[in-house]
Amino acid sequence: MRAVRFVADEDAFEVEFDSGETFLLSRASLITANGLKPADHCEPDSIWIDGETRSGFFVRFSDGVEAEASWEFVKERRP
Repeated sequence: MRAVRFVADEDAFEVEFDSGETFLLSRASLITANGLKPADHCEPDSIWIDGETRSGFFVRFSDGVEAEASWEFVKERRP
């Protein structure tokens, strides 16, 4: 993974890979996959890529809850 950002208009995370491919992962998919309860008030507070392997990213929401997604999950959820 090269970069991750939250796109509010899409309510999704845009994930860019070193290959140049870009994927969108919806916030709802990320929350569900992490076994969290959907909450519209949970806005992403910080986003970071695994610094050692760059094989996934983490999100901390405004309520302090954290979620993660691997590169496999991101590509698997491709629309």
